[in-house]
Amino acid sequence: MTKLINKYKNFSIKDKLILLYALNLTDWMFTLYLLNIEFCYEANVFMVDVVNSPLLSAILKLFVPGILFLYISKRLKDATPYQLKISNKLINVAIILYITINLFHMLWIILSSLMNLYFSYIL
Repeated sequence: MTKLINKYKNFSIKDKLILLYALNLTDWMFTLYLLNIEFCYEANVFMVDVVNSPLLSAILKLFVPGILFLYISKRLKDATPYQLKISNKLINVAIILYITINLFHMLWIILSSLMNLYFSYIL
């Protein structure tokens, strides 16, 4: 029974890790877009210098999290039910944070589009 529970929870956590990776990817793409149109600035103090280098930003936002998520997925196979429960809660918090960040990015993209439209009619 414990193996079945672990397998089910591990599968669920793997799905959440994939979602978290996708949210990380969209955060990166939205950030680069907003910086490119010069509507916003990078608010993350750790990423300010990184986003100016496409190679470094790709490594830190794509490859490092991908490797980390693969490592976590492998480690979760031997996790206890308690460890799975804690991991699941932490991943849920990270997903909520990334969804919030992505919603803010989408809001800024919409606002920048509306401002461009507004100013194109005025000028």
